[in-house]
Amino acid sequence: MAKVSIIVPVYNAEKYLERCIESILTQTYEDFECILVDDGSKDGSLLICNKYRQQDMRINVIHKDNTGVSSARNIGIQNASGEYLTFVDSDDELTSSAISDMIEVAETTNCNLVVSDVKRIANNEVKIRKRNVYGKFLYDSEESLSFILGGMIDTFQMRSVWGKLFKTNLIKEYNIQFDEGRPLFEDGVFLLEYIKVAKDIVSIASVVYVYYDNDGSASNSYNQCCNEYVLDVIHRVKGMIINRKSNILLERYTDIVINDFMYLMYYYTLRSPNRHERIKNIKQTCLMFENEINYLKLSEKVGKKYTILLNNKEYKKFIKEYRNDLGYTLINSLKLKIKRFSNLIRGYRNEKENIIHK
Repeated sequence: MAKVSIIVPVYNAEKYLERCIESILTQTYEDFECILVDDGSKDGSLLICNKYRQQDMRINVIHKDNTGVSSARNIGIQNASGEYLTFVDSDDELTSSAISDMIEVAETTNCNLVVSDVKRIANNEVKIRKRNVYGKFLYDSEESLSFILGGMIDTFQMRSVWGKLFKTNLIKEYNIQFDEGRPLFEDGVFLLEYIKVAKDIVSIASVVYVYYDNDGSASNSYNQCCNEYVLDVIHRVKGMIINRKSNILLERYTDIVINDFMYLMYYYTLRSPNRHERIKNIKQTCLMFENEINYLKLSEKVGKKYTILLNNKEYKKFIKEYRNDLGYTLINSLKLKIKRFSNLIRGYRNEKENIIHK
């Protein structure tokens, strides 16, 4: 049997850590090592790690100073001895047959990346993130790129490293690492870099990962630099399709730009803790996405999405509560943007076709 390295970065996770480790130790596939990288936790996480290390020799505990999740994952990769590698966050868990399901596919298809479905739990509500397409894809094909881009918008599975099985030798041979200077969206960049060398991907209709949407998780934490990091991922995606005259890929890319714009406006900008920061970030987000909106001739489409955002109850509450801080100038500016988005380009579809055929 092929050995699998399971890398778990740990930081102040005592509340969920035992659940995570138990899900790993109860795997039906037994040939694995679990690398727990404690990133300078200040709670009882390290004690929990050491307790499990004494109970099971397959567990390896590494303690380090706090330098972030990317650093912890990189150290895990350096110490991985398995032929395959997978990542698990310390507040999530694996289904009992997770490793078995992914290994079976990897060995029978000889692929370099296995992508699974994910169960998401938020506020006690369970949702299964499933894709519409399953099977084996070659990286350089339109079908594969459509799958990758679709996974960035439909289920967000192609923006994360969990719920996947990687080849350890490829990661080490091409020195693919998590960017330790990047506080957000490091998963997506790592995954895109790996896919370039993986060449083939197999998508399976099995739920192997349980993702808990906790309020304190990194994905729910606002960072004022998030616009910059989101745009970096968008530009990397653009680089993958820029020379391809494909309606499908351009449409996928268009959806990603619109989705990320709306995501930042709502989840990061409007939910940022400081009201003055919110105002500043609304302006910043609009300005930073202006080039992409113009490049794709998206005024009409974004305008419709923007209208939906403005009609959202939480947004209306925000506008009402901070009307004096926002000022009528900004409010009118937002309304003018909607009008401009709706009227600026009447022949939207034809113009998008022109971009493709240039």
